[in-house]
Amino acid sequence: MAEPLAAVKAPGAAAIDLSSVWRRCHGHLLPDARHAPLQPDQYRRCDFCHSDSAFLVAAHLRFGPDTWVHEQRLAHCPDCGRFALSPDLHAAAAACVPHIGTLPVTAVDARLWSSRPTFLNIEPTTRCNFNCWYCIGRHMVQADIEVDNFARMLDNYPSVKAIALVGEGEPLLHKGFFEMAHMARERGIRVLMISNGSAFSESVVRKICEAGIAYISISIDSIDPATFAPVSYTHLDVYKRQALHLGRGHGTGRHRRRGCGRDRPHAAGPQSR
Repeated sequence: MAEPLAAVKAPGAAAIDLSSVWRRCHGHLLPDARHAPLQPDQYRRCDFCHSDSAFLVAAHLRFGPDTWVHEQRLAHCPDCGRFALSPDLHAAAAACVPHIGTLPVTAVDARLWSSRPTFLNIEPTTRCNFNCWYCIGRHMVQADIEVDNFARMLDNYPSVKAIALVGEGEPLLHKGFFEMAHMARERGIRVLMISNGSAFSESVVRKICEAGIAYISISIDSIDPATFAPVSYTHLDVYKRQALHLGRGHGTGRHRRRGCGRDRPHAAGPQSR
């Protein structure tokens, strides 16, 4: 198969349109337009349609016939569906391999499998204060991960950049939850969590902010009390009262002043399952 033409530039801009190269190499592998919301500073303007919805994706890039530059960044815009190598991204690649110069990008490889994991799902507990009939966790041994084992896991995987504290139980029922969150943050690891939201008292929300948890997804079966109670065996009003604390941003003074971002978690939810 003939190599695609390189350097398809956006009108009036120096960005290179790599959409055809991506489709040729990875027609089956496209970023999900329904991805979880990113932090506001993780979006950028599209070089082509000028939407502010573009975001970065990682891929290996081949310049010319055989020069690979690994783990570089492309900008993908879900609005126009294009992939762009913006001038700043092209400069970053050239800094890794200076001689690529004006060589065309002839291939992309987004299969970034690695023996060094950068993301882990950790199950703090299988215990839960809900009793959803469909949840397999209610039929598992009810136990918590030991904080010492969590610390050893971090020691064994120094390449990890983000962890999600999720599982078949409610993470906030683990007495050492915030100790583990602080332990990860002290190592520069981004912490995400999924919760049923029932434990979001003012003091807990304050601890969430102080722990630097970056993202919270709230899981809920239904916003209809008549449907919610039979599924979870919990009154929806109790859930609503606790979950609203997160939206109101209770916490220390700086957490009240600042918006979602580094000082407050990004909350996605409630989400109906």
